[in-house]
Amino acid sequence: MGYDIPAELVSKLIETDPHLIGVNVTHGDVRALVRMLDAVDGRIDVHVGGPMQAITALALGAQGYLSSEGNLAPRLCVSVIEAHRRGELAARDVAFAKVLRLFDATQRGGGVSATKGALRVLGLPGGSPRLPRLPVSNSSCERARQRLRDAGPSRRRGTLSPPGMGGSQNQETSHDHRFSRTAADA
Repeated sequence: MGYDIPAELVSKLIETDPHLIGVNVTHGDVRALVRMLDAVDGRIDVHVGGPMQAITALALGAQGYLSSEGNLAPRLCVSVIEAHRRGELAARDVAFAKVLRLFDATQRGGGVSATKGALRVLGLPGGSPRLPRLPVSNSSCERARQRLRDAGPSRRRGTLSPPGMGGSQNQETSHDHRFSRTAADA
C-alpha cells in the first residue's frame, strides 16, 4: 500500500531534499500522472506502477514503469523503454504487447504468487509470497509454465527475453531453452 502524495508536495520535497531521486505514481488516474510530471518538471524520475500505463507514461515524459514481470523477463521489460527512447515505436509496441501478455498470464495465475511460482519453475530464486498470499500449487506452476510459453518470451542466459531482443543467437538450438537451466545460466 502506498500513499497518494499531492504533486505540489513532491515538488516542495524536491527543493528541500537532494536525496529524492524519483517518485512512483501507482493508480489508474492518468490526470494525477500528468500533474506529477508537470510538478516535478524533469527534476526527478517518474515511474508508474504496473505495465498498464507504461506507454502513456513514457509518452508524457516519465522515465519508466515498475513491473513484477521484470523478474521473469527483465530484458523484455527494459526493451520497451529502450525502444521508446530510440523512437522505434513499432518495436516498443511489439515488446509492450508481450509484457502485457506476460502480465495477464501471471495475473490469471495468482499475481505475485504466480510470479514466484514461475520463478521456482524456472529454477530462479523468488522465495515464498508473504501472507496473506499463499504459494501456488505445483499444478498451477505447470499451468503458469504453459502460459509463459504462450505469452511469447523465450529464455536465454537466465532471463526471459523476446526473440531478437537480447541473448545470443548462437545459443539457439533445437532444444527449447525457455524453461530449462543450462550451463550458460549459471
